[in-house]
Amino acid sequence: MNLFSGAFCRLTPLVCGTAIILATSCAGDGANNSQPPPEIPVQKVLQQDVPIPMELVGQIVGSLDIAVRARVEGTIEQMHFTEGQPVSKDAPLYSIDPRPFEAKLVEAKSRLAEAKTMLAKAKNDLKRVRPLAKINA
Repeated sequence: MNLFSGAFCRLTPLVCGTAIILATSCAGDGANNSQPPPEIPVQKVLQQDVPIPMELVGQIVGSLDIAVRARVEGTIEQMHFTEGQPVSKDAPLYSIDPRPFEAKLVEAKSRLAEAKTMLAKAKNDLKRVRPLAKINA
């Protein structure tokens, strides 16, 4: 079999051309390499203690925990203490929105006035009816 016949003869110029292009592109006169190598920042290593932060899940329980229960229902407007600080006896701890309580007070006062009016009417009716009852009218 002849090496220079057929498909081999057709591929030879392509292989040779590729080899020449590669050889000339890699060989350079150094004109393309005019940039200096990049500077890399370097730090000196220091031996020192480094704190290791730790985040842990836990629960703190006070030595004297006192249960605070609400006597009335309402919206808290203000806290009169700092959490974790001691408080004195009978000192106010919270301020509750007074509007619902003031509305109930006004309602109770109006019912009291109504009851007083009914009492006065009943007394007047009694004064009017008593003399009539004595004479059987």
